[in-house]
Amino acid sequence: MLMAALGWFAAFFSVVAPVLLLLGLFGGVVALARSPYRNRAIAGIIINALGLALVAVEITLRLSR
Repeated sequence: MLMAALGWFAAFFSVVAPVLLLLGLFGGVVALARSPYRNRAIAGIIINALGLALVAVEITLRLSR
């Protein structure tokens, strides 16, 4: 969840957002397999995936100009 928040925050200011969001997605998948808090892991995976989708849309829009 923390990586998702950092990724969303960094998306407005930096190019490191995809890296943070990918790390958060990976962490969510690992937490899903190992953590007893499956709901939080699933929420983290969803938030990170949405963040990556928004970054992909932003990149696509910028490249299409």
